[in-house]
Amino acid sequence: MTLIPLCRRLRATAHSVAFAVAAASLPGAGAQAAPDDANTYTVVSARIAAEQIERDPGWLALLHYHHPLDSAGWKSHADASSFFLASAGNTDPRAELLADLQALFFNAADTSARCRFPARYEWLRERLALPADGTALEACAALQDWYQPLAANRVSIDFASSYLENPSSLFGHTFLRFGTPGAPLLLTPTINYAADSSRENGKLAFIIKGLLGGFPGVADQLPYFRRLRSYSDNEGRAIWEYPLALDAAQIRRLLLHLWEIKDSVFDYYFVDENCSYRTLALIAVARPDLDLLRAYNAEVVPVETIRTLRASGLINATVYRPSAPRELSWHTRGFSTAMLRAVTAIARGQQQPDDLSRWRPEQRTQILSAAAEYFAILVNRDQIPITTREQVMPALLHERLQHETPPAAAPPPTPPAPDTGHSGRAASVGFSDRQGRLGAEVGYDGFRHTLIDRLAGYDPGAEITVLGTRLRWEEGNSGTLERLDLLRVQSQAPSSILFQQSAWSLHFGAERKYVNAERPLLGSFGYASGRAVNVGVGVLGLTLGANLDAGPALRGDTGFEGAVRVELTRQRYGLSAQAFVEYAKYLLGESSARHRYGLRFGLPLTRQLAITVDLERAGAKQDENQVVIELRHAFGP
Repeated sequence: MTLIPLCRRLRATAHSVAFAVAAASLPGAGAQAAPDDANTYTVVSARIAAEQIERDPGWLALLHYHHPLDSAGWKSHADASSFFLASAGNTDPRAELLADLQALFFNAADTSARCRFPARYEWLRERLALPADGTALEACAALQDWYQPLAANRVSIDFASSYLENPSSLFGHTFLRFGTPGAPLLLTPTINYAADSSRENGKLAFIIKGLLGGFPGVADQLPYFRRLRSYSDNEGRAIWEYPLALDAAQIRRLLLHLWEIKDSVFDYYFVDENCSYRTLALIAVARPDLDLLRAYNAEVVPVETIRTLRASGLINATVYRPSAPRELSWHTRGFSTAMLRAVTAIARGQQQPDDLSRWRPEQRTQILSAAAEYFAILVNRDQIPITTREQVMPALLHERLQHETPPAAAPPPTPPAPDTGHSGRAASVGFSDRQGRLGAEVGYDGFRHTLIDRLAGYDPGAEITVLGTRLRWEEGNSGTLERLDLLRVQSQAPSSILFQQSAWSLHFGAERKYVNAERPLLGSFGYASGRAVNVGVGVLGLTLGANLDAGPALRGDTGFEGAVRVELTRQRYGLSAQAFVEYAKYLLGESSARHRYGLRFGLPLTRQLAITVDLERAGAKQDENQVVIELRHAFGP
């Protein structure tokens, strides 16, 4: 052993001995009395400095410290000043630790800090082996009232699949569910961390504020059946349950810390500091040794946090719960159009349940069973007036009881779990040929899943790109930026007789567009909406949209563009394809028009490796043919 490490070890031992002697001399130390001697605070402070306890992963997790990308120092993700007891607590872990030590253990006149920060109190008591009162938190009435219904010895992280009608939910959503042996599953409590957007109704304003952190993040508590009603019945989202390998003590620490952050401590951002990041950070408080957040410095996608937990050994099982609309669609997959119309008419009170004489007995039973399922979904979605409900329910139940009970319907097949899909981050290299000008392309995507990518693990009809870019080098030219997607999302969920949904798209970034005889790079923000239907060979979509473009190539440097797009998409677990036609014309500012049409193909080679081929003809005054072949490798959680 060298001299310097030996000296350090002796110094640490001396501090520990001094601390133990001081603690033993406290009045009532054997009875776990709280220390109140100023000299003891001095000794403990010295030990903290000697052992650099402020760098303990447990403390850093409790205060949500991280290294900003532009700094080597510490900064907390917490935005509320009330979360800190030191004036510099958001950037100084040691100052905050000492302030917390003083308030939690050496301020006999005021014990309110213990009730406000119970997880810090218990962590410091255990980490520093302080002779404190182990029952001190029992006097915190509000904390106990909140904690007791949640007290559990098991917890799962549940993943709600994407909700294509809501831009903030295209990534899916995670929440925590707590349970004890013997407790009814549907009554088990759940905790959901989300943006408090109760005062915002507009979709575009909702998106912009969510991207910029305009909403506070809050945690709400509901029984599991209420969560299922909201996600599964109302929004048609499948639920994937992932039990977590946490023991009772770890779950307690997670819950006590949840109490500390549940009310607007953090601003909510859709892309990075979102529901899944906050949920993962909560779990990191229970298991700081796993360093669960190390891979997340920018965008955070819910399914990737599931992969992180599985890779860390905290997940080893999965339970799939299909949504109510998915089950109904599966049960009615063999229905004729006339039978489906009868289901909707009965459930909406437009046809009497006993008016089924045209159908065979087994068909009547099928229609009535499906109408009962559909009626329940409509009621949960509040899409039927109260008076209609009162008329339909008894008549439907009465008629249903007149027929034989059909055999139990087989559940929908279980699709590949979300965490089995390709990772979101990706790097790509490619070859291009634009009207005979050969080129090479490189690209990077913070997260990307398109309608022609590998479908396994993703919901059909959803396309998402975050922080995507493409650079191209053509013959005779230096490198150019072809596209920068800060955010690009698309929903092509098909409507049906039972369920009507919007097809829509949103993009924000920069891209090259044909303007007169040029192809300049323009900043662009656009939104489109329409409908999509399943036509057998694929999903056919039609959308009408508007784009606000900016750049020196435009007259007046800006242009407002109207656009129409038709596309036919065929998604498969193997080769996927898309054909599209697009026409756009500037209505304000610039006056030119442009058009595009082409084919896109995607072929997965492995889970993380794929080839895409784009064939396109586009132009304004003069058309150009373009071929781009890209090899993309996904990586990350």
